[in-house]
Amino acid sequence: KFATLKAAFEIDKKKFFEDNLDNVRKLYLNNAEQRIAGELDWLKNKVLQNIVDYATGKSDTLKLTDLVKAGYEGSDYLSRLFARDQMQRFNKACTLSTFERAGVTKVKWVTCGDGRVRNKSYTDRHGVYHRAHTELNGKVFDVNNLPVEIDDYNCRCGLVPVEWSE
Repeated sequence: KFATLKAAFEIDKKKFFEDNLDNVRKLYLNNAEQRIAGELDWLKNKVLQNIVDYATGKSDTLKLTDLVKAGYEGSDYLSRLFARDQMQRFNKACTLSTFERAGVTKVKWVTCGDGRVRNKSYTDRHGVYHRAHTELNGKVFDVNNLPVEIDDYNCRCGLVPVEWSE
């Protein structure tokens, strides 16, 4: 039974990226590659490069544990934080790309609903205002006009399709 269940949830990585690479590039990889070029931190550069290599076919595997191991020479906590953040961003980009290919036009913002959900708004060091994620919970957005909060560090919120084109 497990083999049948596992097969039902497997995806063909090569086909997925052949079909979705342009969207994943737009939603994640372009930003990651820019960050690699300007990133002086060795660990961040290594994590970002591993994700880019996986998505572009230069590597066949991408495991969070491997990304974290790269950081043990530095700070274990920071390596886990950064690797988890980048995997979450990459996963959201892949999910959004799949939604767009399926014709989804609007998504609903959904928080984890626990006490760790951001409940305060703030302005970042670049002067960009970020709303509290509790404020965004349940709001509907166009897939081409998502709020900046989608890229907040370690955002655990999800997006659920609510409207799609015929």
